[in-house]
Amino acid sequence: MERCENGVMKHQESILPPVDERMEHRIIEIIQNTELYQTYEQAFTEATGLPLRLMAAGEVMTECGWQHRNRLCELLAKYDKTCSACLQAGQNMIHAEDAGHHTSTCFAGLCESCVPVQAAGKIMGYLLTGEVATEKPTAARFARIARQLRDWGVDF
Repeated sequence: MERCENGVMKHQESILPPVDERMEHRIIEIIQNTELYQTYEQAFTEATGLPLRLMAAGEVMTECGWQHRNRLCELLAKYDKTCSACLQAGQNMIHAEDAGHHTSTCFAGLCESCVPVQAAGKIMGYLLTGEVATEKPTAARFARIARQLRDWGVDF
């Protein structure tokens, strides 16, 4: 663990005991159920219009989209191929090589971002948000997305 001494970061041993994966999941679960976190999540969603999710490190995404997903994601979640592509983009983002924040863009051009939640220098989980287009869709991008959807057998 790092501490600051006279403006210089110094390494310091953690006073917390080692945490195993089951404990990480339990800690994240406890945080998710606190009034503080629930208030923060609600305020974030109301202020940005975006969903926020706290996910334990090592947890595997098993559902497409989130509670407040946009209409495009809602439609795409109904099809196995598009749902798989969404889940894979999310998994790639949270399992990136370095421990910093990441943004991933799905095949439809929507972005999701994650920020690690750390305790005692260990990543315990991630705050995730997204399903947002950062650029206005062009006709060419729309055509490419429609072509991909047709290739996957999506009827629209």
